[in-house]
Amino acid sequence: MRPAPAPPRRRPPPQGGTKPVTERLHFYAARYTPAGRTGSGGGLEEDGEDIDILERPFTDALAMIRDGRIADGKTIMLLQRTALHGPFAATAGAH
Repeated sequence: MRPAPAPPRRRPPPQGGTKPVTERLHFYAARYTPAGRTGSGGGLEEDGEDIDILERPFTDALAMIRDGRIADGKTIMLLQRTALHGPFAATAGAH
């Protein structure tokens, strides 16, 4: 009989500490064309939104995760979900 596996080791949080993510996220993605744009950015000014739009080829965005230019967790989760289940799933493994 094999011995029971050791319990997972808990790692200390990085300097400065971290908190668990308890926020529920909903991502929406849709195809669009430049003709459908209503402005150069996104969001409603009266709602305090100021959304910058950065367009890159999908494989470039994945490379930006690998080299650290994209480090935001929400953006990484959206790109990962798109790579696994979205319209770019077939090209996600390309470098």
